Amino acid sequence: MSSNPADEFLSTILFIDDEADKYNEKKNKIKNFDFNKFTEEFAKNGKLCTLYAPKRMEDVDICIRLAKNADITVLDWLIDFPLPDNIDPTADVESDIRGKFAIKFLYSVLEVCKNQLKLFLIYTNESVESVFNEAKQKLQENGIETENIKEEYLLKFHSVRIYFRKKDIDTKIDGKLSKGLLPVDKVPVFLMKEFENMNHGFLPEFALKCSTLIKENIFEILNQFSEDIDYAYLDHKSCIMDADSSLDILFNLYSNVLYELLVSQSNDFLLFEKRWMNFYIKKINDGCDEKKDIKRLLGIEPFSSTEEHKEKVDSACKKHPVVHNLLDDESKMFESFVKFARLSHLCVDFSINDNKPHILTLGTIIQDKSNDLFFLCIQQRCDSLRITDGERKFLFLPLFKKNINITSKKQNISIILGTDIAFEVKSKSFDMHTIIFSTDKHVVESKYINNEWIYLDKEQKQYRYCGRVNEMHSLRIVRKYAESLSRIGLDEFEWFRILGK
Repeated sequence: MSSNPADEFLSTILFIDDEADKYNEKKNKIKNFDFNKFTEEFAKNGKLCTLYAPKRMEDVDICIRLAKNADITVLDWLIDFPLPDNIDPTADVESDIRGKFAIKFLYSVLEVCKNQLKLFLIYTNESVESVFNEAKQKLQENGIETENIKEEYLLKFHSVRIYFRKKDIDTKIDGKLSKGLLPVDKVPVFLMKEFENMNHGFLPEFALKCSTLIKENIFEILNQFSEDIDYAYLDHKSCIMDADSSLDILFNLYSNVLYELLVSQSNDFLLFEKRWMNFYIKKINDGCDEKKDIKRLLGIEPFSSTEEHKEKVDSACKKHPVVHNLLDDESKMFESFVKFARLSHLCVDFSINDNKPHILTLGTIIQDKSNDLFFLCIQQRCDSLRITDGERKFLFLPLFKKNINITSKKQNISIILGTDIAFEVKSKSFDMHTIIFSTDKHVVESKYINNEWIYLDKEQKQYRYCGRVNEMHSLRIVRKYAESLSRIGLDEFEWFRILGK
């Protein structure tokens, strides 16, 4: 695999220009652009570049479908196609009619690609600043609010980046290239570099590397899900009470296959990780007294003994020397810790599921709307499904709000929802809380009420959905609760009990 996951992930480039179909004619240089040279530069880097020349406004729908399947799209601002018969070609409205193609393309494609990793380049002979301002204004008029970085002529929208550059290679100021100018021969390097910058960092590149690995091994994955086992799945679906829940086993099986696939490439991932660890080591001041300790904590250099390891790790958990040597901002460090903690113990709520109800089950966190109390559902998953009598009693443990101290090790915090929302679980049996929910389905689902997902109990009392703890962490909390039910301390030799701590 490539040492650059972004480069390995990037595979397709789309170029939209009304002159693209004339690449084998002399006309291909009318706009100071050599299409042959453009595609060859990408081909040298193993990238597939497709040229498309729209001929009428209706072709924008074709361009949108093509852009959905391309990692990078380059678009000419003024697409020159025949004007309607009722339009005077010498009128001022001409450029406005032609410019509408790019505008319509942008606001349409942004809506369908906002959850995809996309890079767009508006490559034009016009004034970069005027095109940038016009695009920003038109997108805003169409209800799309972008983050604007005028110094770079860049618009950001979710996971999409739109750069604006001028392609007139003759425009210079005082012998230097004017601001926003991008020579043709620099386009491939610029695009590949900016695509890499969009995902800079160890964890973003790790995720890209995983995605590429899945694509490269898709046949191996499909072999595990062959048509031969369709019949077994059909039998499984026919035997369970709630046939709609049959997909759960497939989701779990697929995640297990992906896990084993990634583990099989662990040596490659270790080399990739080591490259990033060395990168961060270089960012730490060479004169730092703790540099050797940091190398050991990151696994670059081994510890001389287990005692040394325990001593250094205990100290690191309090002082965080690795992060302090890379970040001066305490708030950024805290935010980083909270995000990673959330990722490690909470289920991910994808934005694409904003309109999907949440099933009440093990690990679900709810908030009583009437008194601002929080609870964690500890109902067994099997007892959260297949409800046949119209109602079901659910078990909850109360959650007690706590503040996080980043330099303290033991704080009895089990759940973190945000930088200012963390909880300790009250795990005494007398703290147990029960709520009866009614349902006309086999499960209890949340309902969307006043921009919130709400569970309604039997008495129509409202409980807000706050998130869900993953299964492994939920079981850890339940196990801790079960341990508290024992009579240790009352019927056990105290000296012997303390020895076991």
